[in-house]
Amino acid sequence: MPALVVWERLIVGGDDLRLVSAIVLLIRLVQIGMIIYILYHVVNFDHKPEVFVLTDCIRHEDRFWVWYKAAIAGCSVTLFYGVIGAFIEMAIFNVSGRGTPTEREARRRLVPLFKFNMVRA
Repeated sequence: MPALVVWERLIVGGDDLRLVSAIVLLIRLVQIGMIIYILYHVVNFDHKPEVFVLTDCIRHEDRFWVWYKAAIAGCSVTLFYGVIGAFIEMAIFNVSGRGTPTEREARRRLVPLFKFNMVRA
């Protein structure tokens, strides 16, 4: 079975990618679900910075809003990153199921997907 050539030969062939991409897609979906859960609770949290000042988590109340906005920005970026990764894995899953490993024309989009996936990671 011919191996997939991205920049150099890989260990796996084109038909081995369906299982791997399905597992990675499931992990991405769990990641997306956890980030949505965290983001929901950060946004709907009872925002009283006095508690954080009294427990010495932060020194001033105005610093709370900086950390709050940083948490929302970090969760949003992670959510965006996870959604892009999930779409890439779905595309790899779909393209790797076309044709046979020896039919390079049917799977010609795998190489650009893998290059994008490697650069993104």
